[in-house]
Amino acid sequence: MLKNIVFDMGNVILDFDPRKMASFFTKDEEALDILCTELFSNKEWLELDKGVTDEETALKGICERVPEKYHGLCRDVLYNWYKYFLPIEGSYEAVKELKERGFGMYMLTNAALSIHEYRKNSPAFDLMDRILISSEEKMLKPDSEIYIRLLEKFGLKAEECLFIDDSEANIRAAEAIGFYGLIFDKRDPQSMIRRVDEIIASEKK
Repeated sequence: MLKNIVFDMGNVILDFDPRKMASFFTKDEEALDILCTELFSNKEWLELDKGVTDEETALKGICERVPEKYHGLCRDVLYNWYKYFLPIEGSYEAVKELKERGFGMYMLTNAALSIHEYRKNSPAFDLMDRILISSEEKMLKPDSEIYIRLLEKFGLKAEECLFIDDSEANIRAAEAIGFYGLIFDKRDPQSMIRRVDEIIASEKK
């Protein structure tokens, strides 16, 4: 029986669009390309999410690959990007509806420790019963260990949980250990509600 909803954060609650966020810092197309490939999409970003490095160390690695004229920009973006990590329109309302329907509310996210700086960006965080953050656990989705950690830490059963994430790989990993899944499209927040109703209907058969 479905009892709990587990949410990813980026592109489910908040809009993780690197180019859009970087554009608040520069309009230079070359700089935007560099920020998207060398800052937001490289090994240092994953290491921050896994909690095995810090911003200064990550910045040093990034700057080794980036022209010197962009070093200051990289620092500015790395330390301030989250100010433009903004809510997805309609997502909070869908999350709130599920909360009001009595489901347990959890978040499982790949995120650096800086998440504590931007939890205030969306009131959806306040609707969560518990939040599991990859950097605090030293593991990342889609590794199966992080889903198992969520279940064990919060006393949940996979077959009673719907996991909502924008990554197919993350959803497939969750489904492999028994979760229901929804590959989320941020253009359609109400898909959360439809998926819940679909699962409830299937359980009644």
